[in-house]
Amino acid sequence: MTQDTDWEALYRETRHRIGNTMQMLLSLLRLQMRKETPDARDALARLEVRMSAAAAAYALARVVGEDGVTLVVDFAAYIGDMSEEARRQTEPDMAPEVTLDLVPAEIPLDQAIPAGVAITEVLMNAVQHGGPPIHVRMEALAEAGVWRVAIRDGGTGVPEAGGRGDGLGLRIAESLMRQVKGRLATDGGTVTLEWPAR
Repeated sequence: MTQDTDWEALYRETRHRIGNTMQMLLSLLRLQMRKETPDARDALARLEVRMSAAAAAYALARVVGEDGVTLVVDFAAYIGDMSEEARRQTEPDMAPEVTLDLVPAEIPLDQAIPAGVAITEVLMNAVQHGGPPIHVRMEALAEAGVWRVAIRDGGTGVPEAGGRGDGLGLRIAESLMRQVKGRLATDGGTVTLEWPAR
């Protein structure tokens, strides 16, 4: 076996084990949701989506580079998957349409997970508290070496703490963006997330 083949086999096995573990945890979470109050079920449902977002990044990751250990995620496909996941959190006849305008992007796994979960948080907020239509735009700011994702809904903007929603999702998203040395900004019904490209 070559070193590259060894690494690829190890990666596939590790990804398989991580996937199985995440599925087991998600199954346990769904069982717990059946026994909880409506408020607790809502909180657990949000947690389920966060875990699903992390699991989806692992599922989409692939090995690139001569070292055979660099993992990247097709980020446009990832955002598309998470947009559908966010829509599934509402009643089928109430799920708003989400339009995507995304550039092709392969992002390192260690950036893709925090940024992807942060984007998912904002998408869930837009789906549950915003108004249609929802538009997601991703662009590469090549001159600045930055990825930018803007999520715009037709509502009145991000809910304030104590208003509709408790603001926890936005705080989680801000914390996750700090992990990738990025930032989150709000302007009415638009939330913009930026982080340095690698």
